[in-house]
Amino acid sequence: MPTPSRSRIRWRAWITAALQDAADGVHSPLERNYVHGVERAHGLPTARRQVRRRHGSGTKYLDNLYEGYGLCVEMDGLAAHPPEGRWRDAHRDNANLVQGTETLRYGWPDATANRCRTAAEIATVLRRRGWKGTPRPCGPACQVGRGPEAG
Repeated sequence: MPTPSRSRIRWRAWITAALQDAADGVHSPLERNYVHGVERAHGLPTARRQVRRRHGSGTKYLDNLYEGYGLCVEMDGLAAHPPEGRWRDAHRDNANLVQGTETLRYGWPDATANRCRTAAEIATVLRRRGWKGTPRPCGPACQVGRGPEAG
């Protein structure tokens, strides 16, 4: 007997969206804030999530890869990126650069309170690397895309 749909479950839309994000490769609340508050809110192109890349004899996963533009955006929370792992991350960034991909690294403040500045920085690098789009402001106070000095 099929289970009836629970259309009245509390937080259903949020849960459904979070599950879709997880299926798309969003692995943490920090990454989810990036996707929704920086990338989508400002009209940036959609990155590929958790992309496997060979580095030497190992495989690394890149949080957000803008493949056609040679840009990787890494989200560094304390759980997955403790201070003692700093050199591991630096070596991965170096290996990415050798393969033609620049890496930008951001943390919680960059994906929340400073998300508009983060979007402007990423848009600047993407445009330098061939993106023809224009970022858009996420709200009335956002300066992204409103002039050359705004990003």
